[in-house]
Amino acid sequence: MKTPPKSDQIDVPPAGACLPAFSVGRRAVFWRYLAIILTAKVLLEVFFFIGVARQYGEEDIFVSLALPTRDPEQNYWHSIARFRAVSDWAEWKGDPTDMYPFRVSALYPNLLFMRAFGATEASLTLWTALTGIGTVLLVGLIGRSLVDARTGLFSAAVLSLIPGHILYSARVDTDMPQLFFLCLGIFSLVLALQAATSRKQLTFAAASGLSFGFLYLAKLLLAFLALSWAILVPFLLAALADKETLLAPRGKLRQAMLISTVLLGGFALVFVTENCDYYFLSGHWFLHWRIMKCNAVNVESWRCAKFVTLGFIKLWLPPAGWDDLLAHTRMFRDSLFPVGWMSSIYSMPVHGWSGAVFLPALLVLPFLRISHRKLTLLIITGFVFYYLYQEFFWLYPTREGGMLNLTFVHKVHRFIFPCYIGISLCVGLALGSLSRLGQQCTQHWPRRIFRLAPVCLVLAFGAANCPGTLYFHTFLRESLADFRQVCRDLKAIAPNGATVYVAAGSWPYYRLFEYPRHYEWKYFVDRPEDAVCDGWGVVGGSLGHGLSPATYIEQYPEWLRPYYRGDVGPPDGWQLIQTKPSLTEPSVPAVRILKLPERDHKTDP
Repeated sequence: MKTPPKSDQIDVPPAGACLPAFSVGRRAVFWRYLAIILTAKVLLEVFFFIGVARQYGEEDIFVSLALPTRDPEQNYWHSIARFRAVSDWAEWKGDPTDMYPFRVSALYPNLLFMRAFGATEASLTLWTALTGIGTVLLVGLIGRSLVDARTGLFSAAVLSLIPGHILYSARVDTDMPQLFFLCLGIFSLVLALQAATSRKQLTFAAASGLSFGFLYLAKLLLAFLALSWAILVPFLLAALADKETLLAPRGKLRQAMLISTVLLGGFALVFVTENCDYYFLSGHWFLHWRIMKCNAVNVESWRCAKFVTLGFIKLWLPPAGWDDLLAHTRMFRDSLFPVGWMSSIYSMPVHGWSGAVFLPALLVLPFLRISHRKLTLLIITGFVFYYLYQEFFWLYPTREGGMLNLTFVHKVHRFIFPCYIGISLCVGLALGSLSRLGQQCTQHWPRRIFRLAPVCLVLAFGAANCPGTLYFHTFLRESLADFRQVCRDLKAIAPNGATVYVAAGSWPYYRLFEYPRHYEWKYFVDRPEDAVCDGWGVVGGSLGHGLSPATYIEQYPEWLRPYYRGDVGPPDGWQLIQTKPSLTEPSVPAVRILKLPERDHKTDP
């Protein structure tokens, strides 16, 4: 029997292979396995659904801005128009909460979903959930475009199992929208660099620029850092004379100039449109930038933000500078290798065991034989530099009582969320190479081991992250337990329309849990001589921002803290109506509802 020519032979999967050969119907097989990963991602988001959880001040502001209210002056556009009253920006004292209305691509879709599906936690979280699923999809496509289908599938699987990505895909926040637009910008840039015609190059470059523009509308700093990197990459590839990119007939330098120019133009379109809109609303050009700049200068004006210091690490101040650097480094070591996460709030398992899989993959990356090698290394290196910049040059740690400030710890944890993309791609590259090595083996058992090992490593990574994910999920869900209970109890005690005084950071949640609102919520005053009156007060429990019982008290004024701790009785004239133990931490003081006396208007200053 005559043997057909080699070019006509069909690539048949080897017997016993645990993964199908991607050379036969590789597109269909890739999408089949990616659909399984995306389905698993959806199930994880449903199982670990959090909704609105008070862990810091950002989320309650998004809830307040996204939900429609009865007051026409308390809507999203009014939050922009009110800056028309600012005449001198040099004298204006910024507040970090002023930044949140400018995160349009992270915020405005929430408003649309709320108007379409009603005021529920599920509808408010839907946009974040969709962008979380979208990041997994896009990372899979980026990995396939850079190397092959295996790399894309393993990258998507690793990303979907990181605790921070699971939990923040199921709550209201900016992290998933910014990751989605960052992935979309990178994916479009990769397609532009690999395109063989000028038309495709310019089309994908424009799409990349628009994506970075929407990223800017979610997070300003990340957008400008990513945009600078994206504009530089084509020129670096042209300088390296990379044979796998910039494939159009034009010269490589000319292609790099065209791609970078069109990319910048797409970003500029979003940037100019935003500035024109804000100018007509507020009368100020570059309003977004003014708010960011003034908040950076006047950040101390926010009493809850004294944990932030902008600038480089102060190594020229020994020994304090070096001590802070070491404390800073240990904190992130514990973050990426959470060995003792149950014993310390500083090693919260936000990132799971990402370091355990990422560092080995990063060490072997230079030795892997992969396609589009130079472009791939540029992308991974960009995330490494971003991590170093954010962790050691953007935010500088401060201490309270000899320990790092807890709010600072959480802020810095979240600032490295964009690195999830680099972590998953790097690990996907290593596992994909291991899988390909198994495909090339001729012996049965080595081939089987090399094909199974990457899958087992991904499953082991997910299993190792499971306890930390459950712990963090419980922690976030319980952060609002006391406030929910207070809302239920006040309905039976206080009449509609009453004034209720609470700790700083609590009141915006009424717009979700008491919609339409029943009460007027206010914060306790800072001075006892201005003591609240003629209403109701809620003291104790986990009301107020904080990551631990030690930080809840920070949201109460100094004169009220002894009563919060239970060291003294209630202030004169306050009547204790109800006491219930906290539903969160046993060590947190009980939740107390008090009736406050009416002020004598004759002596009212």
